[in-house]
Amino acid sequence: MDARLKPYLDLIEKKFDLKNYTFKDYHLSRKVNIFNETVYSLTIEWLPEHASVEEDGSNPDGTASIDIDIHTKQVYSAIFVNGLTYSSGPTFKSNDLNQIISWIETETGLSYEKQFKLTKQEDRQFLFTACWNGTAIYPGGSIDVRLDQEGRIVFYSVIEPFPSDGDVYEESFALTLHKVDKIAEKQWQFIDYPDYEAETITPVYGIEEIFIGNDNESTQEYLPYSYGQTPVNQVLTWRESSTTTFEFQKVELTEEVTLDQAFRQDPHPDLTPISLDEIDRIVQLSQRYFSQTFPNESGGWILSAVQRTQGYLIAKILKSSSGLQLFPRKVSLIFDSDGQHLVNEFDNHVMQEMIEDFHHQGEVNISHQTTFQQIKPYLTLEPYYVYQPEHRQFRLYGKLDTSYGVNATTGEIKPYFE
Repeated sequence: MDARLKPYLDLIEKKFDLKNYTFKDYHLSRKVNIFNETVYSLTIEWLPEHASVEEDGSNPDGTASIDIDIHTKQVYSAIFVNGLTYSSGPTFKSNDLNQIISWIETETGLSYEKQFKLTKQEDRQFLFTACWNGTAIYPGGSIDVRLDQEGRIVFYSVIEPFPSDGDVYEESFALTLHKVDKIAEKQWQFIDYPDYEAETITPVYGIEEIFIGNDNESTQEYLPYSYGQTPVNQVLTWRESSTTTFEFQKVELTEEVTLDQAFRQDPHPDLTPISLDEIDRIVQLSQRYFSQTFPNESGGWILSAVQRTQGYLIAKILKSSSGLQLFPRKVSLIFDSDGQHLVNEFDNHVMQEMIEDFHHQGEVNISHQTTFQQIKPYLTLEPYYVYQPEHRQFRLYGKLDTSYGVNATTGEIKPYFE
């Protein structure tokens, strides 16, 4: 074992009192965080004394898997298999919330109610989420702490981001539902709502969640959020099917990371900018592939964005649609690192196939305007600090949402989208 690892093993062994454990293995990984910084992590596995790996290769109950930041030495996760631990620390008697909060503050350097708040407490599980002075953050981090009956940690997870001073542009929340009425009406859309138990599809009106800028002018989609994407928004068109031959390969989304890379703090390859030439090649190859796969659907697909992921360029392609969909049709085309070759594809058509034979019940008898007036009392507008990559800051927005929808046949209001 590399001698440079010993300080990390000693730190973890002491922090989690692993005297009843033996070191098993380690591996390194890296990722790009929301601030476009490369984070190197060290994951170390410890086996309980006198235990051995199961015949199927799985770890025995009580195995500890602990993830630590190579540079800050902050622990991001500590997981004991099947909730069993032979460690005697950290321990919180009587599920003392104040003790748990104090321990989290010490471990993370975060301040309770300023940067994180309690969202859920159930039995011996405590879930906290990121905030800024109590206002929710998006995309937001979370902290999950789970204890056994003796109050010992058996699961601990920290998922970033959590904002710090300078990361947030603070201002007073100025939006009201009345002010955003026009945007809300635009977001009120028709959807064929699938009921998977009854195997039926019902015509329903629902809200497509959206973030609205505190100036009531800018907007940002709610899901999915992805940073590091390069927007393209190119409609794919063709006149005839291409004769280009595509040979798919196995995609390997894991990488070997070395200690030398970690200690040098080498930037993640995914931070390499995507060039206009690469985008142009991807658009051309995407059109050729789609002309073969969907020959009658020229103009029916939009290449919305391209993103680097573990050495590949991935094009996100959406099917054009005039209405809200629970599972929009999406195809991801996976290219090599410079967009020269199409390597593989992923199509979520399975979600559509699941509902193809569902029975359609009811017709649209009630107008968009009528149902929108019905839903207004159920709309919510909550303040959120939303990360804006162009400003490298969280800015104040209002999240427009409701879990309720209106049946377009009967006018019944129900929580369709809980």
